[in-house]
Amino acid sequence: MKKHRCKVVSLTTLSVFVLAVALALPGRPARACACCSNEGQRNVQTQPVDDFAAGILADVRFDAAAHLYTGEGDADGGWTHADSPDFQLAVTKAGASWAFTFTQPGTAGTLTFAMPEAMTKFEVDPREPPAGGPRPSGETEPSGGLGPVLYKEWRMTAPARGTGLFAAVTGGDQQATLILHGHGRNCTEAGHFTAWTVVLHGSKVTTSFFGTLSAQ
Repeated sequence: MKKHRCKVVSLTTLSVFVLAVALALPGRPARACACCSNEGQRNVQTQPVDDFAAGILADVRFDAAAHLYTGEGDADGGWTHADSPDFQLAVTKAGASWAFTFTQPGTAGTLTFAMPEAMTKFEVDPREPPAGGPRPSGETEPSGGLGPVLYKEWRMTAPARGTGLFAAVTGGDQQATLILHGHGRNCTEAGHFTAWTVVLHGSKVTTSFFGTLSAQ
């Protein structure tokens, strides 16, 4: 009598097969990409500036214009000599030390920022409807199934040191927070960041400068 051999399928193999079938079912979009984002996603964490983050920071380039933030009715506080909030900006990176030189006719100053060992990442689904209005009822996968484009910030804070324009408002307990702003999904690239803000804060003064970025 001919015997029939039963093929044994491991539980792990069967589980993988069932998962693959489930993802392939109609109405169940496959989300296999590691760089996809999710609706309602929110991530706020402080972590070391590792080699990956350092590489992105090295590729970020500051455009040659900077602006002093002033609100409605705010005086410039003696920061400007040209009756304008606009400055020329040059950023020099020397390892973990970055020098921001702001120049205006009649005044100039350099703010030195020592890159800290840790940074805060902020990533959030802004919950904004796509161009053209809200998604149709029942449609849950925006942007071709890749997920929403997240709003991102990388925030780094260090003691504020400066010369010239910044000599009197740095030192002591003064801090400088560098914020890179951008948009993208989970796998961050230098090109995701398109704007920056530097906030000086402490007992001497609180003020901020801002501008735009470009990737290398």
